[in-house]
Amino acid sequence: MGVAVVAILAALGTATYEIRESRAAEATLTTARRDYDALVARRRDLAQQAQTAEQDAARLRQAMADARAAQAAAAASQAAKAWDPVAEGKAFLARHPEVKQALYASGCAELNYRYSQLFKELGLTPAQIEKILAIKHGGRMTSCQLGPDLKRFVFPIGDINQLRNGPDGLREILGDDGYRKLVEFDRVEPARQLVAQLASALYFTEVPLTSAQSVQLTGILDGNRTPAGRSQTSTYDWDAVLMQAQGILSASQSVALDGLRVQEQVGRAAVGANVQIGLPPSAPKTANPPAP
Repeated sequence: MGVAVVAILAALGTATYEIRESRAAEATLTTARRDYDALVARRRDLAQQAQTAEQDAARLRQAMADARAAQAAAAASQAAKAWDPVAEGKAFLARHPEVKQALYASGCAELNYRYSQLFKELGLTPAQIEKILAIKHGGRMTSCQLGPDLKRFVFPIGDINQLRNGPDGLREILGDDGYRKLVEFDRVEPARQLVAQLASALYFTEVPLTSAQSVQLTGILDGNRTPAGRSQTSTYDWDAVLMQAQGILSASQSVALDGLRVQEQVGRAAVGANVQIGLPPSAPKTANPPAP
């Protein structure tokens, strides 16, 4: 009996010890899990802080870049305001009168070529032609970019006073009938120049533009001019022009005419851009094709 009691007490003691050990292990595990969860939360907080810091740094870099860009734009704008292309062009021509003479002579040659047919028709003398060219040059300007920094110079090559008295001066030289013919010639001239460009592009192809086609196409273009201020992209209603031109042009000639449409519209857009920034439009560069 005594032995049995001792055995029971021993078993109870062992069980109590094991329970205590188990509870201690559970407590340790709970603490470890709590520490682990705290570390995970801390890591998550640090990652969020790092992301926020990177975003703040990116915003700061962008703000600095924007500030530098604004500063550069302001400096460029100030420099542009300080540079007067017309005043600088006048000063340049004053220093180099031979350049002004060359520009004027070149302009006279261009105008003389353009109006040669009309001058011949009107039977004008060389003195009359010289006076007309002086009037036509009135207020005329040309521009270019010079120097390593490619600054723009605008060169006035005519006398503005000639321009102001233009209509009266021309009428005095030509008479009323001759003046009306000149006005009509000037009205059709843009269409005539476009046809000249087309003739130049097609001259060395298998389908050069004939004289009859040139006359007909000039009439089609002139008959489809857009009213002033109605179109910002072209002087002509090109849909109507291309449709009507199908009756007188071959397929390849029509393709070349469509290319001329794109060129005319791009050129007009460029002129519009120059006007918006206060620069005179550049004189159109037209080819002088051999007579077809």
